Amino acid sequence: MTPQAPAREFLNPRNFTVALLLAAAFVGVLAKLAN
Repeated sequence: MTPQAPAREFLNPRNFTVALLLAAAFVGVLAKLAN
């Protein structure tokens, strides 16, 4: 497994969308805790 494989996988649009959704959920939880 080459070191570039994870980078290509991360840049996959589908995985990128999942990462954005996870980040949005994380920010939402932080916002609830902050209030």
